[in-house]
Amino acid sequence: MTRIKDKEERVDRSADIDIAGATAGMTGSAGISDIGRTKQRMLSTANPELALSIYNELQAHIEELEKKTSELEQANEALSELDRMKSEFISKMSHELRTPLHAIKGFTKLILRGKTLDLNTSKEYLAIIDREGEVLDRLISDLLDVSRLESGRFRIHKRRTSLKSIIRNCLGTCAVLASDKGVVINEDIPATMPEVEIDGERVGQVILNLLSNAIKYSGDGGIITVKSEVKGDELVVGVIDRGPGIPEEAIPYLFERFSRVEDSAEIKGIGLGLYISRQIIEAHGGRIWVESELGKGSSFYFSVPVPLSEKEEVGRRIPR
Repeated sequence: MTRIKDKEERVDRSADIDIAGATAGMTGSAGISDIGRTKQRMLSTANPELALSIYNELQAHIEELEKKTSELEQANEALSELDRMKSEFISKMSHELRTPLHAIKGFTKLILRGKTLDLNTSKEYLAIIDREGEVLDRLISDLLDVSRLESGRFRIHKRRTSLKSIIRNCLGTCAVLASDKGVVINEDIPATMPEVEIDGERVGQVILNLLSNAIKYSGDGGIITVKSEVKGDELVVGVIDRGPGIPEEAIPYLFERFSRVEDSAEIKGIGLGLYISRQIIEAHGGRIWVESELGKGSSFYFSVPVPLSEKEEVGRRIPR
């Protein structure tokens, strides 16, 4: 009996040695490519069931390590991209803030020097200071809006509002900017429009952004059309220009943060306006989109839901 027991112990130790050697082969210089040969070695040991169990467990660990390695590589790539975007944003933001500040400081110094300026020149300098001050205000407002969006503190306050009056107010606000570039803005707005449940100030912000973009990208003497109509359950507003258009490959990213068309480097901006506009419209349960073709201009649209009672009333007022 003693001899039989000694023999069994020698067999078990032999199996342990074979298994240890086989598992070492899985992590040695041959690497994962030797798994198949390792499996055969392990199954040839004195205890193949134990060897197979160990092999399956090791293979599961290896697969899990491969998965985690892949996830870490992807996370590292994402962090590298975020770091690149941060550096690019800081560079753009510094430039965009510095430009109006230099203009304000420069023209303010000219006035403070005490030299006699005629009335028209003084008005021109003050108009430039005022305009650049508004640019600074918009930049800071956009940054604050993005901060609120990212932190979940962005809020809208809906109430029954006439979108037609908001559109007209925005057209009045942009009149001087359009006139300075010789841009003509046409209206295609029905005499009767339903009231909608919106945050008038925020939706007005969207319209102003679309209008100012259309004016900036329109050449001197360009034509812009602002239109609105009820389509099914939605009130749709469109801003159509005849500018250079947008490359097809850029359209899917147009409403992302810091997104700008590469060919528009001479146009001021940091690429936040459309991102904020999308967030505002989606917070109202609406949608925003663009249709564009290079060389033929762009059409930006957004929609907001029409309350049921208003849809019924519009149906009675507007002939079908």
